[in-house]
Amino acid sequence: MRISVFGLGHVGAVTGACLADSGHDVTVVDADLAKVKRVQDGHAPVAEAGLEERVARAVAQGSLRATTDCAEAVMNSDLSMICAEASLPEHLRAVCSRIGVAIRKKEPRHGVVLRSAGVPGTAHSVAIPVLEDCAKMTAGADFGFAINPEFFRDGTAVHDYFNPPKIVIGALDEKTERAVSTLYEGIDAPRVITQIGIAEGVKYAEDAWHALKSGFANDIGRLMRTHGIDGRKVMDILYADQGMAPAQGAAVPENLWTLLCAACAVEKKSLAAVRKCMDAAGNPVVRSRLDAHLLETRWQIKLLDACLDIHGVDKEVLAVEASAVVPALSRENLLTIKRAEICLYERIISLARKQRAPDVQQACREILEQERTMAEWIEDNHAILSIPFPAAA
Repeated sequence: MRISVFGLGHVGAVTGACLADSGHDVTVVDADLAKVKRVQDGHAPVAEAGLEERVARAVAQGSLRATTDCAEAVMNSDLSMICAEASLPEHLRAVCSRIGVAIRKKEPRHGVVLRSAGVPGTAHSVAIPVLEDCAKMTAGADFGFAINPEFFRDGTAVHDYFNPPKIVIGALDEKTERAVSTLYEGIDAPRVITQIGIAEGVKYAEDAWHALKSGFANDIGRLMRTHGIDGRKVMDILYADQGMAPAQGAAVPENLWTLLCAACAVEKKSLAAVRKCMDAAGNPVVRSRLDAHLLETRWQIKLLDACLDIHGVDKEVLAVEASAVVPALSRENLLTIKRAEICLYERIISLARKQRAPDVQQACREILEQERTMAEWIEDNHAILSIPFPAAA
């Protein structure tokens, strides 16, 4: 099937690459030219275990392309999957308006699938009205519409794509329902065909449920620590009862403070990687730039720690959750770590904006700018670097 995937964040990048690697003809779309260029060059736009090789393979085979041109992507596909951030209505409206305008000029009938999570009611209050208004058509009759939520976890999203706990499809029409179901041929998972609102509600409720369990585990950790007890061991024993254990395929809800703790952990890995690079570098220009970034990284760690302290975050309690956010980075090189940091800070800034934490937003914007500059320097000067950027400790 010919598919256009909108958004090159974690959901879009993984969905697009896995669909292309499964034999579909995929065009991924994003306004960020840097991300588009990375995919065009055969590289993953986000850090995720197993994603780089799938993107490289699909691009080499010609089954995965990337563009900033929305109309071109729609015209050359039969189904569009929206993986942009549905939790931000203005963002979703912008994507749906562009798709709607493109659909108006297209024959034959096109299908639109909302894959990103939003609050229940987002499809009927935002996505469908905007698509209908811009396309001058009726959803379910003149063009197809469906909800197909993802259940990805950070660090194992590629594995989760092929091993989901369930496949949930809510559609306005049978043709779109069948088209979406066809995408998962060969994947062994329960399939649930339901109404659009229920499909939205399932994703929202599951994220809320896991957030509740996460909060409970943190509270138990704090309580146990006051008595000198290791709360993690308590929870490990509790989870030995499979009825109490977290669902393995469920999406991990993003918690601002957990992600900030994760950012600290990644910066420390970056610090170790920079030191190793400096030890191996013979070029004085390279050593000078790495030394400058070493100072930047130390400052970044102090800034992140200050944000956590100001907000009274118990870093020890969140350490386990934070380590699960970036499990694939322990053997990666410095450039990959820089890319992971960029993605992580983009997500933190988005969450901080929604949770009204302007100090966190500002701090992470400053760090993000430094990380982008460093990543660009590594890529631009790769030819003159005398070392292959060794793995972090």
